[in-house]
Amino acid sequence: MNDGSPAAEADESEAEAGGHRESIVSLPPPRTTPSSPLPIQPAATNCQNNSNLPPLATRIPNTAFGIPMGLGGNALIWTNLLATKLIPDQTGRILQWSFWVVTLVSAVVVSTCFFVKCRSKLGRDIIREEWRHPARVHFFHGPHLIIIMLTLAAPFPVSRVALQVLWTITAISQSAIALSIYERWMFDPKSELSCGKPQFFLSTVGWFFLLVLGVVAEIDTTWGIDFPAFCLGAGSMFYLIVVVSNFSTLHKSPEGKAQPALFLFLAPPSVGMVGVALYTGEFGLMARAVFGYCIIMLLLLARIGVTIMQDPAVLGVYWAYIFPLAALASASARYAADEGTLGARILCYVLVTIAVLAVAVVLTRMTLHTVVVMKGKAVWGDPIMNGMRDQLSVAVNVNTTFGAGYNKKGELLPSELNRRQR
Repeated sequence: MNDGSPAAEADESEAEAGGHRESIVSLPPPRTTPSSPLPIQPAATNCQNNSNLPPLATRIPNTAFGIPMGLGGNALIWTNLLATKLIPDQTGRILQWSFWVVTLVSAVVVSTCFFVKCRSKLGRDIIREEWRHPARVHFFHGPHLIIIMLTLAAPFPVSRVALQVLWTITAISQSAIALSIYERWMFDPKSELSCGKPQFFLSTVGWFFLLVLGVVAEIDTTWGIDFPAFCLGAGSMFYLIVVVSNFSTLHKSPEGKAQPALFLFLAPPSVGMVGVALYTGEFGLMARAVFGYCIIMLLLLARIGVTIMQDPAVLGVYWAYIFPLAALASASARYAADEGTLGARILCYVLVTIAVLAVAVVLTRMTLHTVVVMKGKAVWGDPIMNGMRDQLSVAVNVNTTFGAGYNKKGELLPSELNRRQR
């Protein structure tokens, strides 16, 4: 799904949201061109300080939405445990309120930074490249997924009208972004089936969240159209396509074997089985079969390993571990409540423990890297911004060596030739 833009091509070889390369860059005194405020620096050196980078708020990557998504997933864990009476009411309420508030605060902070980013030319350029990028584009689903999570995990009653309004808004957002991505995947000259990266599951999980919210909001009875079932069909078909795409191409990039984004395999089916259980009123055969598939996938991902000890390539990259594990833990609560056996409850508590420990580990790793950044020994980098800087460096070197109107080989550009002929 690469659109062929220079910055996107330059970035494809680097770690994107699944991140698997260290993003330490050199920061000597910056040089800028009149057309861009981005410092132009050599790309192949090591970073010793971050004083010359623009403030993080003006260049925050859209992967940062993964942070409130992960926290929102954990808020849903305690919501489902309370709904299934698998945890004491008082303890569950405290944890539900705590994660819900933290999710809301983090969502507001990230959204505010993204708004600040939109106001600068550099920020708009980065957003444009994020939209063009085959992996980062899927993180634009983040805002409406967070809204759905906050709605479903709300520790207070939400009116039916409000639920239906929120479903309509999020459904429009999901459809608009997903259809644009699907169109690019189908008709871009450089695209093929193998272009579906693990991050594509973010475009798929939204359909299953709409299924869950649609059932809770009783969309079908109010509108007379079974939209939740429609969402189930769309999510299921595109999930299968993306799974086939990933299984057929992951061996071609061994460096991404343990990337955090692989855990997104778990998110759509985990949310989907909860939606099916709510739709049918029981955790039936279909939901149980999908639950078994998710357990096997979790064991496979555990066998592959994780990359938590490496420096994060971009802000929010390690939070890709959190949301899928939380979704699976939530599904296990529904299964345990329906099965009603000690073994099912033990399995639920094990998965919840894994999800909670994952939050603690990722939060600790993020905090440690933040401390290193504050000491000036690392940066919160961004492969897309690095690619933009490399392209600007090439442009400046060409203009310095040959003058404006020439390519890097010293050949006169067609546009410059036409201008001179006129």
